[in-house]
Amino acid sequence: MFYQLLFVVFSLSTTSISASAPVHETIEKTMPKVVAIYVEAQADADVNNPNEHQKTTKLSTGTGFFVNNQGLIITNAHVVSQAKNIVVKTYDGQEATANVVGLDHDSDIALINTPITNAPFITFEQLAEAKVGDTVYAIGNNFGLPHSLTKGIISATHRFNSQSKIEDFIQTDTAINMGNSGGPLINKHGDIIGINSI
Repeated sequence: MFYQLLFVVFSLSTTSISASAPVHETIEKTMPKVVAIYVEAQADADVNNPNEHQKTTKLSTGTGFFVNNQGLIITNAHVVSQAKNIVVKTYDGQEATANVVGLDHDSDIALINTPITNAPFITFEQLAEAKVGDTVYAIGNNFGLPHSLTKGIISATHRFNSQSKIEDFIQTDTAINMGNSGGPLINKHGDIIGINSI
């Protein structure tokens, strides 16, 4: 079985929605905190095409989530680092442009800001305890299909990826596909376990 590596940036958690809340209620309350991200970036011209002398534009997708009620969103740095234009779309269909506030390539984390205010958001308050075998859920812009939900388990913790400067990954068999990068991995209580990266 192919396992995706799930990038753990914050070993912190949100306030639990309710320890006894059914999972579908937890998901319903978490979805509005997540945004789909659409990026227009500059791409180098195809060197194999002599008729193409100018740089071209490429489109890509990602995911992020609100971390305050003033429009601040966390996502992966690789999602927005080359962006010319960024558009985010909320669960209720609002669309807004976003600006990059900061990038940290070593941790692959970016902060972007939008004019959307008073959206529900994820807060980081206490260390999350991720255990092998825990059921987890990923919310993301899966293959460009916004707010898609996938489910799996934590397969291992404290993994190492030689291509990254981060040495602490969560391994999960949850489906993490193109467009999921930057979205949250949560447990059944709505606590954030990590940030998806592909």
